[in-house]
Amino acid sequence: MFCPICGKESKGICMECYIQKNPTGIRNFELLTCPKCGKILPDAEDDEKNLKRIVTKNIFRGERIKINGLKIAYNPDEKSEKFMNLKITLFCEYNNKEKFENVSDVRVKVLKTPCPTCSKITGHYCEVILQLRGDREKIKETLNKLDKKFVSNVDELKEGLDVYLISRDYGFSLNKSFADEGAELKFSSKLWGLKDGQRVYRGYILIRFSDLKINDKVKYKDKIYTVLKTGKFLTCESETGKKKQIRMKNREKI
Repeated sequence: MFCPICGKESKGICMECYIQKNPTGIRNFELLTCPKCGKILPDAEDDEKNLKRIVTKNIFRGERIKINGLKIAYNPDEKSEKFMNLKITLFCEYNNKEKFENVSDVRVKVLKTPCPTCSKITGHYCEVILQLRGDREKIKETLNKLDKKFVSNVDELKEGLDVYLISRDYGFSLNKSFADEGAELKFSSKLWGLKDGQRVYRGYILIRFSDLKINDKVKYKDKIYTVLKTGKFLTCESETGKKKQIRMKNREKI
């Protein structure tokens, strides 16, 4: 059998002639990016996933062409920040047997709009407040460890810090690490307002860090111990040299 268009030996229209009559490529499209964090929308968490989703929606091809995958390389346009240059490679297959690659260099327009996360941070949105109290070094260390993309505001108080978080889930996910460090935790919530006629509550997590240090003395069941290691459980040594683990909340500092 031969290709009815070019005469090349083929079972029906050959791949080259089919592609010539039914091109494969990428339609023009625009990208939305956040001016603050630079992420590509709509999902501000994964640029690569967003790009692949957007590009896939804008692929044109003939019915006999199957797209098995794609690869995207991108970088800002050197002449204008309003554009981005993409190199898109499509891994294609004709009639489920002949494979080929289609490479397109695309210059897309970039539109700026704040992502949901940055909008919340800019507007000081808050779902939960971490009330950091106690040891000042621990408070400072904890603040530095927090994922800043969830922090919308920090209030400095004489008793410690109030850290405003835009995600309740993120705030409560930290509880285990605080408990493992031996901090005392208390939870509460207060009515914050109404949204769509429903009551909205703001969560409060009080974290009180112990000021116990290595070599401090503690009292437990009328015996004196020296602190060797701090945490949810204190590793201590008695005056006779015997080691013992004491739950942080059960000790009494001397």
